[in-house]
Amino acid sequence: MQPYGTKDKEHKHTAYNLSFAAEGKNYTRRTDSKKSVNATDFIVGAEMAYEMNNQKVKIKSPQN
Repeated sequence: MQPYGTKDKEHKHTAYNLSFAAEGKNYTRRTDSKKSVNATDFIVGAEMAYEMNNQKVKIKSPQN
C-alpha cells in the first residue's frame, strides 16, 4: 500500500494505492478517500480474500 493524495474537506481519509497479485496477474487499485482504511491490516506477503466485479474490488485482510 502506498498513500495517494492528501486529505481535505471533500476527502476525509487518506487514499491508498493497493497492489496485489491474483490468478497470475498484478493489479493496483485505489481505496476510497471517503472511507477509512487501516493500512497496517495489509502486510506484505500475507494472504487476503478478494472479490472482483469489473472495476470494483473488495479486499479483506485476515483480521477482517
